[in-house]
Amino acid sequence: MLAFNNDYSHGAHPAVLQALVDTNMEPQPGYGTDAHTERAKQLIREACQAPDADVFFLVGGTQANATVIDMLLAPYEGVVAAETGHVACHEAGAIEFGGHKVLTIPGYEGKMHAEDLENYIQVFYENESYEHTVFPGAVYVSLSTEYGTLYSKAELAAIHAVCQKREIPLFVDGARLAYALAADECDITLPELAQLCDVFYIGGAKCGALCGEAVVFCGMHAPAHPIPRIKQHGALLAKGRLTGVQFEALFTDGLYSEIGRQAIETAQALRRVLHERGYQFFLETGAGRPLLLGEKGCMTEMSEPTIRLATPGDAPALLAIYEPYVRQTAITCEYEVPSVEEFAGRIERTLKRYPYLVMELDGRPVGYAYVSPLNSREAYDWSVETSIYLARDVRHGGLGRKLHDALKQCLIAMGITNMCALIAVPHDKDDEYLTHNSQDFHAHMGYRLVGAFDRCAQKFGRWYDMCWMELVLAERVPNQPKPTWFPDLPKPTI
Repeated sequence: MLAFNNDYSHGAHPAVLQALVDTNMEPQPGYGTDAHTERAKQLIREACQAPDADVFFLVGGTQANATVIDMLLAPYEGVVAAETGHVACHEAGAIEFGGHKVLTIPGYEGKMHAEDLENYIQVFYENESYEHTVFPGAVYVSLSTEYGTLYSKAELAAIHAVCQKREIPLFVDGARLAYALAADECDITLPELAQLCDVFYIGGAKCGALCGEAVVFCGMHAPAHPIPRIKQHGALLAKGRLTGVQFEALFTDGLYSEIGRQAIETAQALRRVLHERGYQFFLETGAGRPLLLGEKGCMTEMSEPTIRLATPGDAPALLAIYEPYVRQTAITCEYEVPSVEEFAGRIERTLKRYPYLVMELDGRPVGYAYVSPLNSREAYDWSVETSIYLARDVRHGGLGRKLHDALKQCLIAMGITNMCALIAVPHDKDDEYLTHNSQDFHAHMGYRLVGAFDRCAQKFGRWYDMCWMELVLAERVPNQPKPTWFPDLPKPTI
């Protein structure tokens, strides 16, 4: 087992600690009215290029999330977050304890999509009984996410646009903001972040401070009477200088950015070493969290997936994987999500001749693959059409290749000669519903492009192309022996 210490294992950066020592005996007023706190606020406004921003210092991340969300919401409102968002998963119900519900929408590698957010809000107001339910009153995202992934500028701008259209504030959790901003993949600067949300916080506890988070109201002024509301949450330090001095040090001479840069360089070096030693990465992320991470940044090894034959009883779990592809993508051209009964029937019919495989991680189904006849006529018995789906939160970790390879070995044992894939591709360029990722995946698996159809499928009101790709498994010879159907193999093992 590999384990690395978390963000909280050490104290403060020497420069931060020295600043506390140097100012220790200065007589200063309390509750954040001291000169160092005022100076820190000004430095942050300058770094954000937001001269009118309201800045407040709180002690920790959970406290900042709970306090800010409560300040943003009316009593009947909740906060919308990705289902994998920190406030939905790792805050011990702190938001709900404050009287507000966390309203979850799908998360993709830790991130929400703007179209899902807009759809959620639209469906809410189309409900004639919406007055009797929890209103979506604010939106929460984090930079970086629980997966260490980063929102691009375009993605964050799209979410912000929905929030502006719906007149609800966007709140960005910046507990690990320094690392996000320092990542090579990040195309957002601190001043741009201040333009792309209404309020965010700058994490200090995870970036060189003993404690402290700087809350910045940038796209809006802080709600009325912020100090009493902060104090009601137990978040107002009597010795406010404690956080003020630390952030003054962090935002002097670029220290905050330097800490983030050094952390990213260290993570990249760690990534290289682990790659060289054969460790598999859950996601290749750029924000200093390159592996499957536990709470507080603890790193754990990724479990080895298992692959087995499906049964009709797997239908509910596999349908849960398939449903987002139907509702939110053009990867499948199916319009309506099938019922569990229909899906179970598909599994049962496939297993009469072919393999239908399920991949599990720690007992949880995370993907499935199967084949169907290329054509129902007997002359095509040697050729099959393949399908493979992974849960959206485990993509890009090498699991698709393992699942595909297991399926291929089953087909080779059967005597199948041709694996074919009919793949939807964008007509011009990638959009929010479809990319070239599936075509690229099959190319990496050894498939070659053998045919293309121009704008032959329509979904979400848009036309898409289709392409045929083929992987040859065996030499084709005259009088090729007939395939053996999968249930008839001597020992159908996976």
